[in-house]
Amino acid sequence: HVDFEGSNRRSHEESIQGADLLLLADNHGEFRSPDFLRLASLMRTPVILDTRNFWASDKPEEKGFSYHLLGCGRTSR
Repeated sequence: HVDFEGSNRRSHEESIQGADLLLLADNHGEFRSPDFLRLASLMRTPVILDTRNFWASDKPEEKGFSYHLLGCGRTSR
């Protein structure tokens, strides 16, 4: 959620709308239990790159995400 062209005034849902990738670069508590189904419905391509090992891979994958953990080398189902 970068302050680019007013993006600091957008909600997380507004920021992800139409996105091809959700990049998790910070493990703030507000991201602990997202509504993965809702997020996937807002995205054009439901793909997550988790750089923090913050979520168990099965949670987003159950909701239709292709989940990638930086440095893991595991491929999603």
